[in-house]
Amino acid sequence: MDFVLHYFPDGRVAGAEVFGGPGSAWRLNAVAGLISRGGSRLEDLFFADFGYSPPPFGPPVWDPIVIAASVAMRE
Repeated sequence: MDFVLHYFPDGRVAGAEVFGGPGSAWRLNAVAGLISRGGSRLEDLFFADFGYSPPPFGPPVWDPIVIAASVAMRE
């Protein structure tokens, strides 16, 4: 899965793109939900609580949304 996070220089989240298999679209819904609150920032994505199912049944420990927000905050 590829996850692209779009944000403004001041840290406000503008949107996201996801390219992947089944189950990838919920990540867009998660970002859209945070944006629709108004004024969503990279920190909001980084500290958001996403559902987790441990391997081998579920995704890795670090969700791609959290990883993208962490990388963006370092730039």
